[in-house]
Amino acid sequence: MPEQKPDLQEVLERLEKLERQNRTLKRLASVVMLLVAALFTMGQTRPNRTLEAEEFVLRDEAGKKWAALELNDVEPTNIGNARLPGGKAPTLIFFGDKGETRALLGATPSSSRLLLFDYAGNPRVALGNLGQNLPSLELNSDGTSAQLLVSMDGPYLKLEDQEGFASMLGTSSSVDARSGVSHRRPAASLVLVGKNQKVLWSAP
Repeated sequence: MPEQKPDLQEVLERLEKLERQNRTLKRLASVVMLLVAALFTMGQTRPNRTLEAEEFVLRDEAGKKWAALELNDVEPTNIGNARLPGGKAPTLIFFGDKGETRALLGATPSSSRLLLFDYAGNPRVALGNLGQNLPSLELNSDGTSAQLLVSMDGPYLKLEDQEGFASMLGTSSSVDARSGVSHRRPAASLVLVGKNQKVLWSAP
């Protein structure tokens, strides 16, 4: 049987087809290499998701300050018969329309507190957990106050008016000025105090 030789046109068509396939493979290889390089670069330059600063401030479009997260030094304060320790405290503060402090949430290594203020920036509500895990609540309004404290010894409630008269209900301790003997009252005790801090009546 005689051998059939392909004509020149057929050979040229096959070469063109092979060249097209070769160009397509080169393009695919280039795309794959670019993708690998992009993934590698993204992995190397992945941004750090930790944002650090000494203070974060929230402002409106006019630049007015409405809130801030900052680190403060808190002085020790007294709440009822307990003392709230001080120290470094991360603090979240909310401000009013005139820049006055309206609310404050903070914590020291040994305590935490929430303070609410009136429109003039005066503290009216203080909710805290004291250093010895003593939950406390204090309410103030124009010279009158109510204080509630729960300790390991028991609960304690004190009500005081503008003239200095006060009533204390619950567990409390007192020291006799003459004998120096310490007296602990039970949770069912009630003490009425005059404006000169003199005990007017108590039971039991």
